[in-house]
Amino acid sequence: MDESGFHNGSWSPGVRSITPAPPKTLSEEAYELIRADVIAGRLAPGERLANAAIKRRYSIGGSPMREALTRLAADGLIVGVGQRGFRVVSATPGELADIGRVRLHLELHVLAESIRKGGVDWEAEIVSRYHRLTRAMEERKTAAYADNWEREHRAFHFAILSACGSPWLLHFCDRIYDQTERYRRLFTKYSDIPPCLVEAHGEILETILRRDVKKSVALMKQHIVTATQQTLNDMLKAGVPVDPSIKKAIDKMGG
Repeated sequence: MDESGFHNGSWSPGVRSITPAPPKTLSEEAYELIRADVIAGRLAPGERLANAAIKRRYSIGGSPMREALTRLAADGLIVGVGQRGFRVVSATPGELADIGRVRLHLELHVLAESIRKGGVDWEAEIVSRYHRLTRAMEERKTAAYADNWEREHRAFHFAILSACGSPWLLHFCDRIYDQTERYRRLFTKYSDIPPCLVEAHGEILETILRRDVKKSVALMKQHIVTATQQTLNDMLKAGVPVDPSIKKAIDKMGG
């Protein structure tokens, strides 16, 4: 278990730390900088990552930049454009629905395993993470609210999953969470996140501490579905056309 409270097994790529160590190479630095800009929406969906412009933006040479872009393409955050470099992945309602489905398949199983295997130290960690999340929620009027909320929100979710015993499962949960955060950053006004989504974290924590696997999984399922529905609504508000079948598919996830 690393300093963030997450397991990083030697047989998998592991899970990113909430406070990662400083990059050891230029390619790692480029990877972290571009990744953060894609997830935060500072590099827009569909934006072309022209080599010359990217090198100027991040002041990093061609070779480490290419290594970073290749890693980001493997993560599903950018895509290759033939022989013309890369562009940021698009953002569509259909993909959002798919991301929600994948989260359900992965996280509900991982959560159940984590509840069964977690010990006293794990309980202390998730309580601590929940406390930090609630404190972050109290800072809605600050300029750094979105960044702080996302950092603590990710930390809480991965703390409750961290005792599952499978670094590979945690790695895949981490990657799909990147996509969830990217959509939220693109379309959500953080001060408008509904109270039910905020309150759900406390309810989930209570059932986890009671070791009620069935109820915890049911609450997490509803939480993921509600969050996906909320992001889809935010896309609609932003003027993104949404096929009714996509909304219906997301609604059915909760059934």
